[in-house]
Amino acid sequence: MKKVDSKILKGLSENQISAVTHPLSPLLVIAGPGS
Repeated sequence: MKKVDSKILKGLSENQISAVTHPLSPLLVIAGPGS
């Protein structure tokens, strides 16, 4: 897995971090307001 800049992860929830750092691709993330 590529190293993700900690500035990108700052302020994200655990679920959001899991989506951003997902090791497999492609990954489709569907999100709405407040997600």
